[in-house]
Amino acid sequence: MGDRFKGFKRWIFAGAVLFLGLLVAAAFVWRYDILSNALDPKIPFLTYEPPPPPHYAQGASWALRPKDPTSPSAGDPAADVFFVHPTTFDGGQDWNGAIDQPKAQRFLNRVVLPNYAGPFYRVGRVFAPRYRQASLYTYLTLRDDAREARRFAYGDVREAFRLYLARYNQGRPFILVGVEQGGAMSARLLREEIAADPAIKRRLVSAYLIETVVPAEEYGLVSPLPACERREQSGCVAAWASVQEGEARLRLAQQAGRVGLWDWDLREGRLALVGEVFSDWGLRTRRRITARAALRGVMAEDRLALAAALTAAVRGEAPLEAEFRLAHASPERWIGVRAEVRRGVDGQPRRMLGIARDVTQFMAAMPGGTIVFMILSIVVFLILGCVLEGLPAIVLMAPLMFPIAKSLGVNDIHYAMTIVTAMNIGLMTPPIGIGFYLACRIGNVSPDEAIGAIWSYLLALMAGLVVIAAVPWFSVAFL
Repeated sequence: MGDRFKGFKRWIFAGAVLFLGLLVAAAFVWRYDILSNALDPKIPFLTYEPPPPPHYAQGASWALRPKDPTSPSAGDPAADVFFVHPTTFDGGQDWNGAIDQPKAQRFLNRVVLPNYAGPFYRVGRVFAPRYRQASLYTYLTLRDDAREARRFAYGDVREAFRLYLARYNQGRPFILVGVEQGGAMSARLLREEIAADPAIKRRLVSAYLIETVVPAEEYGLVSPLPACERREQSGCVAAWASVQEGEARLRLAQQAGRVGLWDWDLREGRLALVGEVFSDWGLRTRRRITARAALRGVMAEDRLALAAALTAAVRGEAPLEAEFRLAHASPERWIGVRAEVRRGVDGQPRRMLGIARDVTQFMAAMPGGTIVFMILSIVVFLILGCVLEGLPAIVLMAPLMFPIAKSLGVNDIHYAMTIVTAMNIGLMTPPIGIGFYLACRIGNVSPDEAIGAIWSYLLALMAGLVVIAAVPWFSVAFL
């Protein structure tokens, strides 16, 4: 009896190790979703109570401010610098971080200010307001709440800028500097507070939007605030964002991942396309084409849904993320597209920038193609069958696996038969199969005794599973 109990304990330990390994693998695969969920405040912004507002007449509301901001000394530089810092607050329970949030302020003081604001000490008095910044989570989600949180943060920056002009500037030239989130806030200050007021605009030496992407057409030669073209030019805007790879490496990545880039000018109604995926689509990539011509390359059954998704994205109702089949492609080819809309100063949509990916080609490029995918599916659902009941496993994995199977040309019924059989086998597989222990309980048999007798039964089931997976005819012959 003691030996049997020890054997059973070994099986339980092995099952626990397997389950732990599954949890670790799942945590790695869904690590970004886990992070996003951890940072989600989980309450609507409309019912959210924000942190107390800063009072910019007080020094505590400024990360950097001269000792006597109202009285520049003779030794001070001739200009001021208004600096808007980047995101330093991750999120959690709040959409917007308090100006005295300890972790965010430590990062601001130790990393951000020395590296980004420090270089400007040589050219001007630096004014850097603390503001109730939008959390990092607001840049990981497309929810309307995130946009509201960013609008709320801009209210603080605008108030600080107005107070700076009213009390501290005293008609001096100034430089505007913003980094990342602060760059977006500074771009809005340029549009709404500086370009609209000739007196303030005349005092602007230049604006630096660091790690910030802005529409080029807003800063053209005829714009109120043009982009800087010369080192000695003043009253202009310089904006840039770092890139890790050069253009050649980007092109190689596009080719390897079967990814194409597209730019839709919404005013002219024409698209510029880059990438071989569009050639497979039957489109020319060396000249601009109309949206109607692009839609003709989409299978008729999917065309209406794609057009509706494009319209909703342009109206701002939902981001564009869609999949569709190519017309006249044999076998079926699935394309996935994602895009975002860029709007002008007037809020009207100007451009849609997006990517297109050949989902079928990407999956088929996996070593072994369909065969390896079916083997991986069997392994995944065998493991899920051990630890979950059938319905939760299907709800968890089906939205991910079925589109891939479909893009590889696997019949839906055939794939469903395969994974359901795999889950049922996992359900009866010791040492952690739930069905195995239920059967032992019903039969009043010790699990340690049943383990030795069940393997031949499982072996027969595995042989049947291989036949079902390898021969689609058994699943679809009578449809």
